[in-house]
Amino acid sequence: MLKLIFSFVSILFVSPAPPKYKDLFGSGEYRVERSNRDGLINLYDADIRLTDTVVGAVHRLLLKNQLNEDSIILIVSDHGEGFWEHDLFEHGNSLYNELLRIVLILHAPDRLPKGIRVSNVASMVDVFPTIFQIVGIKLQKTTRGQSLLEFIKGDLGSGRLAYSEHPHSKELFSGYSIQSDSYKVVFNKNNAEKWMSFDLTKDPLEKQQLEKPDPSQEAPLLSEMERIRNVATKHRKGLTFTIEEPSKEMVERLRSLGYIK
Repeated sequence: MLKLIFSFVSILFVSPAPPKYKDLFGSGEYRVERSNRDGLINLYDADIRLTDTVVGAVHRLLLKNQLNEDSIILIVSDHGEGFWEHDLFEHGNSLYNELLRIVLILHAPDRLPKGIRVSNVASMVDVFPTIFQIVGIKLQKTTRGQSLLEFIKGDLGSGRLAYSEHPHSKELFSGYSIQSDSYKVVFNKNNAEKWMSFDLTKDPLEKQQLEKPDPSQEAPLLSEMERIRNVATKHRKGLTFTIEEPSKEMVERLRSLGYIK
C-alpha cells in the first residue's frame, strides 16, 4: 500500500534565506547588478541549502514513521534561474536552458533502481505518467506526456522532444522553443531575428546560434512544434477570464513572497 506520494516544498529566491544560511557560501546581498553576480549566486546557493534541509527533514519524518519503503519521493522544480549567462537575470525572460533545465529526482525503494542519472530530454508533462506507471495505474489514451521509466531502467529510446513556451510577456521575450537531446529551435516574436537554432552537442550553453541551421535536425522539431501549438490553440479557444483588483491583504502576501517589489 502506497502511503505517500508527494511532499511539496517551495523556496523562492527573492525571499532571503534565514540568517544562519545567508553567508554559508560567501557574502551576498540582493542587489540586481551584474557586478554583484557572485553575491547573488551566494544567496541562491543558500536558498538551495535551505531547500535541501527542508527535504531532509521530510525524509527523516518518513523514516521515523516507517513510511520510507512505501513512499515515492519526487523533487522537481518549475524553472531555473539566470545569472547573466545571456545578459539576463532571474527568470521569465527567455527560453534559454539555464531557465528550462530543472532538477527531477525520484526515490522509490523496490520500485526504481538506485543511483541512476539520466541526461535525456524530458518534460514536466512526463512526471504525471511516470508516477502512474510506477504505482501501476493505467493511463488513459488522452494523457499528455510519456513515462520516463524506459530511461530510468536503461532503455534510453530516442526521439524525445521537449516543448516550452512563454506566450504572454510584453517585455523581452514572448515565444516558444522545442529541443531534442542535440538540437534546439527557439522562436521569439519580440526579437527582430525571431528564429534561433542551436547545436546543443557542440554548444550546450547556447552561446552561438547557427548561421546555417541543419534542415534534417530542424524538420522533426518544427513539425512537432506545429502539432503542439495547434492542439494548444484548440484547447484555448473558448477560455474566458476575469480581472479583479487584489485586496490589500493579498498584495502584502505577494510582496512578502517577493512577487511584488
